[in-house]
Amino acid sequence: MDKNRIGVVVPGAVHKSAVRRNFWKRQAKAALAAIDGAGKDILMIVSPKIKTLTRKQFKKIFEEAAVRLENPKS
Repeated sequence: MDKNRIGVVVPGAVHKSAVRRNFWKRQAKAALAAIDGAGKDILMIVSPKIKTLTRKQFKKIFEEAAVRLENPKS
């Protein structure tokens, strides 16, 4: 398997609207898609605290998470 499988869970507590929850899912998947294809299974469960972030802050957090996933500490 050479492709990563990415799952993102955005609970209803984040936003009532499915459109907004799907927006956050798309943003998370796009940020995590940059991870090197090593056949990893990634499941991200988003906290309701995400509502307080700007898009720029969100992108930075997910880019940092992607770096940690690519280079895990041994």
